[in-house]
Amino acid sequence: MKYIDEFRDGELARGIAARIGAEASAARSYNLMEFCGGHTHAISRYGIKDLLPPMLHNRPKWGFEMPVSAWLRNELGGLIDETLEAGRLSRQGIFDAQAVARLVEDFRERRRDPSWQLWNLMAFQVWHEKYMAGSA
Repeated sequence: MKYIDEFRDGELARGIAARIGAEASAARSYNLMEFCGGHTHAISRYGIKDLLPPMLHNRPKWGFEMPVSAWLRNELGGLIDETLEAGRLSRQGIFDAQAVARLVEDFRERRRDPSWQLWNLMAFQVWHEKYMAGSA
């Protein structure tokens, strides 16, 4: 964070906002995303606040949410079977394979949406396979 003070400087933020304003088009929709500790916050605070709806002026930081449920129902659905296969989980002995199978079934039958739990279990399985399986 060597240069953080430069990005919290109101004058600099106003200058950046003016350059953004010169390039922006009212016909387009734009999203500002926070990156590297405060750039966007400073730009919003000092440069474009008057361009934003009042309800956004003092809103806390708000990230984006990954569409995990949609991914697991579509293009990444096969990873559920690959990483959370009951035999693999039983051999590993860390997670209750039956409990995981119920989560998968609930997800696939749309009884509830445990997609984040499944995502975390899958991420753990990939990590475990890469870093721990050979060390046992």
